[in-house]
Amino acid sequence: MYSMRALLNFRFVSLVVSLPLTLVSCHTIDIFDSSASDIQSYEKIKSARPEPRPTYRIATRPPQLPAPRLEKTPEVEKELYYFLKGSKSFIRASLKRREKYDQVVRAIFRDEGIPEELINVAMIESGFRREAKSPAGAVGLWQFTRSTGEVYGLEAGFLGDDRKDPILSTIAAARHLRDLYLAYRDWNLVLAAYNAGSGAVDRARSRAGSDDFWVIARKKKLPLQTRRYVPKFIAAALIVGNPGHYGISGIASDSSRPKDKSVG
Repeated sequence: MYSMRALLNFRFVSLVVSLPLTLVSCHTIDIFDSSASDIQSYEKIKSARPEPRPTYRIATRPPQLPAPRLEKTPEVEKELYYFLKGSKSFIRASLKRREKYDQVVRAIFRDEGIPEELINVAMIESGFRREAKSPAGAVGLWQFTRSTGEVYGLEAGFLGDDRKDPILSTIAAARHLRDLYLAYRDWNLVLAAYNAGSGAVDRARSRAGSDDFWVIARKKKLPLQTRRYVPKFIAAALIVGNPGHYGISGIASDSSRPKDKSVG
């Protein structure tokens, strides 16, 4: 089974094939020079048919998963207040960075059957910073740990770190989110598991005697960070969906973004 990096064949390998190609290869190591190159790179990845997990069949497009419910609970209202009181600049900066990757990220999510609202996971994880690194060692837009990244074919070593690659990491994130949804069938639990891990969520469900995230959270069966993570995601999605309504001007809402056709 080949890794994503081996199948792409436009990173490090060309550096050692021919010395006259070195300058060109150094330029193409970063495949994110423009929106057009993002989509072209994604097309190359799809045509290579990478299959990091034996259970995934890329030849068959996965069915579209249902959109998450963006419910305004008291917890969500509190996170909205925190965002709008002191984090408007963070939101603006995050959405500005998102513009660089938006077209290809949305194409990947559509191809993988993931609702576009879930793109906002990257905003609360990293603020759409590909170089972001947490104290726990999670890296990239989607903040993959090394172990979880390896499950989805992301390599990290002296040749580079696929977790920092917006295309490869986004494909991995979409498949990780799909796997979690197939396990829980509830986006709130999926988000909790993305943050805390499936083991923590399963234990919390058992201790709370409920599969309702809000019941579990209000009984404090999950860590505080995770109890805030889900309402923070919902608050971010609500703001991004209608920034003008929340007093953030100069930012296009998700609903007004052009709906490009899926790539391929």
